[in-house]
Amino acid sequence: MAVTLKEVAQHAQISIPAASLILNGKGKTYSKDTNERVHEAARTLGYRPNLAARAARSGKFNAVGLLMSDHPCSSRISPQLLQSILETLTARDMHLTVSQVSDEKLTDLKFLPKVLQQHMVDGMLINYTHDFPEQVTELIHESMLPAIWMNTPLASDCVYPDEIHSGQLATQYLLDRGHRKITYIEFDGSEHYSRTDRRVGYETKMQDTGLHANHATFPTYYPKQVNDDPMSYQTHEQMCRWLKSLKKRPTAIVTYSPWEAQAMMYAAALCGISVPKELSIVAIGDDVFSFMGTSITSAVLPLEEMGQSAVSLLLRKIASPARKIRARKLKSTLVEAQTARAV
Repeated sequence: MAVTLKEVAQHAQISIPAASLILNGKGKTYSKDTNERVHEAARTLGYRPNLAARAARSGKFNAVGLLMSDHPCSSRISPQLLQSILETLTARDMHLTVSQVSDEKLTDLKFLPKVLQQHMVDGMLINYTHDFPEQVTELIHESMLPAIWMNTPLASDCVYPDEIHSGQLATQYLLDRGHRKITYIEFDGSEHYSRTDRRVGYETKMQDTGLHANHATFPTYYPKQVNDDPMSYQTHEQMCRWLKSLKKRPTAIVTYSPWEAQAMMYAAALCGISVPKELSIVAIGDDVFSFMGTSITSAVLPLEEMGQSAVSLLLRKIASPARKIRARKLKSTLVEAQTARAV
């Protein structure tokens, strides 16, 4: 039989309301000894709070839902972002419930996740970056469930990296080091807004400086290749042929992600081109990645800040569900490593 709050209070020789306040982290008005006595009584008796009863009384679950697709391209979430969300929620004594649904099921309202069918969370973080079914978006609005979108640029109720700035940041870093022949490269296949915006950031920075922008796209079996084997022999061969075909080879390259940077470093090695002595490379990505013991200079996305901001915005949304919250764009940070040098 479950231990009750009344039994904990009796064991600690304190009133039930006082025991409740202390166990809920609101016992600052009581002495340190009293707080310790109540917590010791709870541990000794094996007391566990009845969250369902608490939710029934307060109307709050102290829980946030995370809605994701099971398709890696539509709903990729980095460990840094997930860790930031969890740490921010834990600091507020809240927990996370994850719902992952296939694209096929998400388009059928019969298979909607429980967080959308039942009242079981206080709000929702949505990490579904594109091709989100319109009817589900409408259902979220109709249900008045507070929701914040991550990694998706919307007019309101969202937080995402400023990917145009990411492209500009990587390009400016190379311009500041004297590079003028800078090319942007990417793999094909991604439909995320960052693919266009990072390239636009590169192009606008080059044009603002009066320089000609060049970019090259290399085919992949995306997303399978990027997830399973981004360093395929075919990719290396294509990049190596491209490098050899150039009459005027660039002195620097900005890459859409670390995958392209790693593949280009390998292709450069096959062609006898030294990185960074003869070719500088700056990637845009979640973190500073390495290839063959060499760390890649990178414009690093603000994932920790995005997790913190997403929770902060959601708590504001929970407080005022009908209020539209202004979209928040976050800036990347340039981290110097070993793949770029001045000319």
